[in-house]
Amino acid sequence: METDSKPILNAIFAFLSSCPDNYDYPIGGKVSIPAVVEQELLAILDCNVTDELLKSVRQVISRDDAYSLVIFVVRMAVYAARTKDTTPIEKSLWILSVDDNEVDWRDTLIALAIIEDCSVRSGFDFKTKVQALAKLAPNRRRKTIEDGYLSRTPEMRDVETLGYKPIYPDSAELSYVRCY
Repeated sequence: METDSKPILNAIFAFLSSCPDNYDYPIGGKVSIPAVVEQELLAILDCNVTDELLKSVRQVISRDDAYSLVIFVVRMAVYAARTKDTTPIEKSLWILSVDDNEVDWRDTLIALAIIEDCSVRSGFDFKTKVQALAKLAPNRRRKTIEDGYLSRTPEMRDVETLGYKPIYPDSAELSYVRCY
C-alpha cells in the first residue's frame, strides 16, 4: 500500500468504528452536522484518490460500513450547502465510488439527488465531478451513477421526485425529510 493512503485508510476505519448508533440513512438521523467523528475524517481526506486506496477500502467494508460511508458523503453535502463552502463535498465525494452495490441502487440514487441539490445550493460543479467519480467506481456502481442517475432528465433527478424534500432550504439548518 502506498504510504500516502495509509492515513486516509486509518481515518476511514476510525470513522467507521465510531459512527453513532443512530447514524441513519440518508442524513444520519438526529446526529448534528458535522459530528466530531466526521470532522476528523474530513480533515484527513484528500481529493486525490488512488486505485490502491479504493481497493484497500473495498476489500474490508461491510454492507453497514458502505451505508455509513454514503451517509457521511450526503451529510458533507448538506454541510457544504449550509456553509456555502464546497470543500466538504470535494473531499468526500469519491467515497461514493468505494462499494459495488453493497448500498442498494435506489438508495444510491436518493443520495445522489440530495448531493446534487446541495451542490446547487453551495455552488459545487456536481455533474462534472460525478462523471469523473463514475470512472473510479466498480462496474455496477458506475452504471448506477451514469445510466441510473446522470442519464435522467433534471426533473427525474430532482430530490422531491426521489421522495425527499428539503426543509429550511435557505438556512444553516438545511435538512431533508421523506415526502411520503
